[in-house]
Amino acid sequence: MGMNLFHLTNEAMEQALAKAMMPGDRFSCPVYVSFGRPSVFSSSLSNQYGYAAVTESNCLVVVRYNMLGMKLSSQYYALQDLQSLSVGRGIGSLTSIKLTFAAGTGTEQLHLRVSPKVYMSGLTGQAQNLEGLIDALERWK
Repeated sequence: MGMNLFHLTNEAMEQALAKAMMPGDRFSCPVYVSFGRPSVFSSSLSNQYGYAAVTESNCLVVVRYNMLGMKLSSQYYALQDLQSLSVGRGIGSLTSIKLTFAAGTGTEQLHLRVSPKVYMSGLTGQAQNLEGLIDALERWK
């Protein structure tokens, strides 16, 4: 089942994140995010959307979908491997979160763009969860 970009709900977000979790782990501060090119005006099919949350096991869990709502991946990032964190405000109220994690012999970068309000959706608590997510990440930088 894909993600319907026009019917985003807290329940759909929680279900997608729960399916990506390690057994026995729990998440908090779930947010709807965008990945891919940094333009908010872009409608390219290469753009990716999905969800992110922090876990009780001190990880960042990310679920990605393409523009058509097809699931691409689920990933866990150990917060102890967080090497750098940059949080900035972009166009309007869009928040940009750039993370670099140690990965094997190199690094892996992740760029999340999060709006505190997802218009025309059933997502509630996005602004509060965004602040909670940032607070949790900042404890590890």
